[in-house]
Amino acid sequence: MTLPVYIATELEAEKLRPGAEVEVRGSEAHHAATVRRTRSGEQIQLVNGRGLRTTITVSAVDKATLRGTVGEVKRDFPHAPQIVLVQALAKGGRDEQAIETATEYGVDAVKPWQADRSVARWEGAAKIARGIARWEATVREAAKQSRRSWLPQVGECVRSDALTSWIHKHSEAGDLVLVCHETAQRPMVHVLQQWVMAHSAALRAQVEREPQTPEPCANAGSHPTATPRVNVGLCTTAEPHADVTVAERADDFSVVSEPAVGEPVTISEPAAVGEPATISEPAAAGRELAAAPTVVLIVGPEGGISEAEISRFAAAGAVPVLLGEHVMRASSAGPWAIAVIRAQCAQ
Repeated sequence: MTLPVYIATELEAEKLRPGAEVEVRGSEAHHAATVRRTRSGEQIQLVNGRGLRTTITVSAVDKATLRGTVGEVKRDFPHAPQIVLVQALAKGGRDEQAIETATEYGVDAVKPWQADRSVARWEGAAKIARGIARWEATVREAAKQSRRSWLPQVGECVRSDALTSWIHKHSEAGDLVLVCHETAQRPMVHVLQQWVMAHSAALRAQVEREPQTPEPCANAGSHPTATPRVNVGLCTTAEPHADVTVAERADDFSVVSEPAVGEPVTISEPAAVGEPATISEPAAAGRELAAAPTVVLIVGPEGGISEAEISRFAAAGAVPVLLGEHVMRASSAGPWAIAVIRAQCAQ
C-alpha cells in the first residue's frame, strides 16, 4: 500500500536532506493523529504541491504536532501535457464532483465558468469567494487521497465573454482547446492524436526539463551530525485566487530566518493574509500553467453550451469535439476526457 500524503506548501528542497528533523503542525498533524491514527515508527510523505515529495519516518505525534525524520527527498515530473479543465457551474454539487474526480485522474488546473445556461450562480464577491474556497478544498483533499505531489490550481470564475478571450490567448500560444459538445462531428480521440503527433518533441521536452531529484543542500555532507528542524505550520484560511497560477497561497508560511547549522529553521506566517510567499519554481511569479503545450477542456452545464457560446469559442480557436457514443453528465464528461488524454499521452 502506498504511503499517506500530507500537504505542506512551504517545503523547499534546499531545507531538506536525509536525517533532518521535520515538525508538522495544525490541521495536517491533527488529520494524521486523529483520523489516520498515525503512530511513531510509521512512514508518511510530505509534498509541497509543486512536485517536491519527501518520505518521513514519524518519531512523535499528538493532536497538534507531528515530528519525524527525513528519508528520501525527490521531485516528481510535471504532467505532459498539462491539462486545464474549464468546468461550468452545475447544480447539486456536480461541478465539485467533476473537479474531485478530475484531480484523481490527473488534471493540472481547474477554472470555474459561469455559463449562459448554468443553473448554479456565483453572484457577488462573497459568494464567488466561498465557491472558490470550496473548489480549492475539494482539489486539495482529492490530491492527498490520490497521493499527488502536484496540487491542481483553481482559477478565477469567468463568464463566457472573458472565457472567449482566454481561449484566444491559449489558442494563439499553440495549446489545444477542446469544447466537449454532443452535436460535434469530430471525435476527441482523433483530434488529440493529431495534436500529440504534431507536438511530440515539445511534450518530451516538457517532461525532461526538470530533474526528478532536487539538488542537495549547500551544506549537505559537510556537517553529518547536524539535524536541522523544519517547522511546518498549516492553517485553513482560503480566499479567491486571481488566476491559474502556482504561486504560494494565503495558507502558506514563509521562512523568516536562516539559522546556523544545527539550529531550528523558523517558519512563520506572511506579514498579511493574502500576501503569498515568493517561490523560485520555474512556473511561478504569477504565470499560468500553460507555459508548455497544454490541453484545455471546456465542459458545459446541465443545459448544455449555447449555440452562441459554441460559435464564439470556435471563432477564438477552440475545437468542438464529441467525447463518445453516449451523452455524459456535467460531472463525468471532464474526468472521462482527462482519462483518455492521459492514456493517449502516457510516456
